[in-house]
Amino acid sequence: NVVFNRHEVIYKNSWMPSLFYVLLMSMIPQFLVFQPVLIANSITILIIDKIFKLYKNQHPLSLDFDIGLLISIAALFYFPSFILVLLFFSGIIILKPFSWRDWIVGLMGLALPFFFVFTYYFLTDQFQYFTPRFFTANIRQEIDVWRLLPKGFSITVGYILLLVLLA
Repeated sequence: NVVFNRHEVIYKNSWMPSLFYVLLMSMIPQFLVFQPVLIANSITILIIDKIFKLYKNQHPLSLDFDIGLLISIAALFYFPSFILVLLFFSGIIILKPFSWRDWIVGLMGLALPFFFVFTYYFLTDQFQYFTPRFFTANIRQEIDVWRLLPKGFSITVGYILLLVLLA
C-alpha cells in the first residue's frame, strides 16, 4: 500500500490494495503456513517499488541492477518467480527510452546470485546437486487441482466479487 501511495498509482490514497493483498493471501490455505512463496511475494513488492522508481530517473543503472538482483534472489527461494523478468523488461520498455546499458546491467544483476550459488556448489564439489535443486525440483510434482481449492473457495470468491461490484 505504501508503494502504491508513494508512486501515485491510485488516484486517491487508499488502503484497498493492502486489503485485497491480505484478503487474497489469506484465501488460499497453502499460504497460511510459511513457504518460500511468501518470501518471493515480499521481494516482489520491493521489485515493483524499484520499477516505479525508474520513471523519470536520471541515473537508473543502480536501480536496474537492484531489480535484477532482487528477481534472482526471489528465484532462488521460489524458481517460478523468475517470470518477473518479463515484468522488469516490460517496465524498462514502457518507462524508459531504449538504452542498451539498462538491459545489460539488469542481466548482470540477474546473473550474479546464480553465479555465486554455482560457484559455491562447484567449489564444494556438489555440482551434481545444482541443477536438480534449482531447476527441476518443482517441475516433477503433480498438482491435484481439487486439493488446491477448498470447499468454501467459491463462496469466498463470490462474496469478494459481490463486494467489488457494490463498491
